[in-house]
Amino acid sequence: MRIKELIARATQAEQALTQHIQQSAAATAVGAANGTANVGDGFSLQNAMGLVNDRAQYKAIQRVIKTLVNRADIPPTIHFRHIHLITLGKIHRIRQPYLACFQHNWVTNKFIVMHLKSPRKTTRRHRRAEQALEEELTAASSGLGAGHRALVQGAAVAVVRARTTENGPIDVASAVSVIASLLCPLTSPYATV
Repeated sequence: MRIKELIARATQAEQALTQHIQQSAAATAVGAANGTANVGDGFSLQNAMGLVNDRAQYKAIQRVIKTLVNRADIPPTIHFRHIHLITLGKIHRIRQPYLACFQHNWVTNKFIVMHLKSPRKTTRRHRRAEQALEEELTAASSGLGAGHRALVQGAAVAVVRARTTENGPIDVASAVSVIASLLCPLTSPYATV
């Protein structure tokens, strides 16, 4: 019997706290900041949220939104403006009472945009590194036959993928030197192994 009373009290206290937060949030609603969050001439999202001195809460909110975006299975290749409203509605129903004071969920939207932008930038950077390496190899392997050229290009793509997943962005010059070392036995019929 005592446990049921404690549970009922805790539930009432939680409901009262939620109601108080929602009422105070409505009274002190914060409008959207102009510009792009955390980019050069934009604004700091942490400062705009009023969490300058509370990095732990800022990071907690960021983690919750990131988890919800991942659970919603939004592909990172999709831009924010193309996300379905139903999916956004699911993400906006989160258990972070602090976010209730921001009008039209603009903070949540900024977090989602930041979370989706990062994988797109990484993919674009890797694709550019692969293209640059292919151009270098095409120029370097002009004297090879078609079979050897295909072998070298396949090895180059493997090197690029291995290096981009292990150590971040690839250095094109180092990749070309690795491929050139692979080419040495192929270019000279008298090379010793």
